[in-house]
Amino acid sequence: MEITPQCVVALTWTLKDTLGEELDVLDDPVEFLLGGNDLLPPIEEALQGHGVGAKLDLQIEPEQAFGDFNDKLLFLEPRALFPQVAHQSFGGPSDGGLAFALLFAAMPAGAVLGGVVSGWVSRIDRQGLAVVWAVVAWGAAIVVTGAAIWFAPSAPTAMLAVAVAALAFGGAADMASAAFRQSMLLGAADDDVRGRLQGVFIVVVAGGPRIADVLHGWAADGIGTAATTAGGGVLVIVGVAITAVALPAFVRYRLSEHPVR
Repeated sequence: MEITPQCVVALTWTLKDTLGEELDVLDDPVEFLLGGNDLLPPIEEALQGHGVGAKLDLQIEPEQAFGDFNDKLLFLEPRALFPQVAHQSFGGPSDGGLAFALLFAAMPAGAVLGGVVSGWVSRIDRQGLAVVWAVVAWGAAIVVTGAAIWFAPSAPTAMLAVAVAALAFGGAADMASAAFRQSMLLGAADDDVRGRLQGVFIVVVAGGPRIADVLHGWAADGIGTAATTAGGGVLVIVGVAITAVALPAFVRYRLSEHPVR
C-alpha cells in the first residue's frame, strides 16, 4: 500500500543532531494522520509514495521545524548541580549517597504528590494567571533551595530537609503549571495547529532543561552552587513577571471563554 494524504501511518524514528549524536529514539510505532497537521511538512512530503517498512533519512533545517534556538524558552532547573551540592554542601560521598538521592528525587516526588491532590485544578477559571503564580512559586522554591545550600555548612541536616521540601514544593508547582498550560493549549489552539504547538511544547520541555544544565554548570564554576541555584530561581520570577506584562492576554485567559474541545 502506498502512502497518500489522509493515510494513517505508524512511525518509529531516531533523532540526531548535526554532529550525529542521538537525541531521541522511538522503538514503538506511533500513529499519525498524514495531512492532519500532526507531522512537520517536510516529513509528510517525504513519506508520500512510500510503502510499509520504508526507511527514510531526512535532514530538517530549523526553519522547517520549530525555528532557531531561543533562550527565552529556557526553564531553569538546578539538577546538574545536585552531585556537587550533595557532596560539598551536605557532606555526602562523591559518588552518590542519601543526600544526592533525596535532592534528585524531591522534585519528581513533589510532582507526583501534586498530581494526587490536583482535583482543585479543574475548578480554576483564570488559568493564565494560575500559570503565572505557579511559575512564581516554582522560582521561589528554587530560591529557597539556594538559600538552604548557602546555610548548609552550619546545619547540613536541617538545611538538607529544607532543600528537599522546597524542591518537592517546586515539583508540585511545576505539575500545576503543566496542567494549566496543557488545558490552555487544548482549549485555545485550533485543530489545524494543535499538533505543531504540542510539538513545540515537547521540544521546550525536553530540551530546555538540558541547556539549562549546561548554563548552571558554567555559572556554578564562577559564583558557586548556592548563588547559581538561587539566581536561577530569581531569573525565573523576573522572566515570568516580564512575560506577564508583555502578554496581558495570556494573564487574562479564562477557561470559561475557551472550553476544551
